[in-house]
Amino acid sequence: QLLYSAYRNSLLIAKNNGLHSIGFPLISAGIFGYPIDKAWDRAVKACKDFIDDNPDYEIEIIFAVLDDNIMKIGERVIAGY
Repeated sequence: QLLYSAYRNSLLIAKNNGLHSIGFPLISAGIFGYPIDKAWDRAVKACKDFIDDNPDYEIEIIFAVLDDNIMKIGERVIAGY
């Protein structure tokens, strides 16, 4: 829940400040050791929920990842939504 909230609240802050793009690392998947697939799931779910709840607000969401493996896992998670 905390991980989901971190993404969701960041997106709300961006919207409240009139920002139309935001970049995220994959929070908690590095030194904190949270499983990469679960970190992606929380990130994607929070972003999808924000977009669904704010259909008239345009925002570009960018994820900065460290390697191709992390990106491939993210692509699989995104494809499941």
